[in-house]
Amino acid sequence: HVTQNKENKIVTIDAENVAGFVPEKPGVIRMLSSKGKWTLIKHENNQLLVEYVLKADPAGTLPFWITNLFDTKGPFETFKNLRKQLQKHLIQWLCL
Repeated sequence: HVTQNKENKIVTIDAENVAGFVPEKPGVIRMLSSKGKWTLIKHENNQLLVEYVLKADPAGTLPFWITNLFDTKGPFETFKNLRKQLQKHLIQWLCL
């Protein structure tokens, strides 16, 4: 869900997992719930501040090395993909 405040132009993207969207696979731990929020704030010189918050609850018991991998790799991949999407739509948003 994407919204934009008309006065300050801040864009907020809210995302929540959808149960059953991806079929279950035997032996694969499922994410029971996750909720993400991105806040995009336009600054001077067309710079952009992006804040990302994620709350997630994996099903099952996971070793710390796996959760640590997600903690470091997950945000990097998320921002990389967000950058691709912003390149498609950001110029339009910055010019508002």
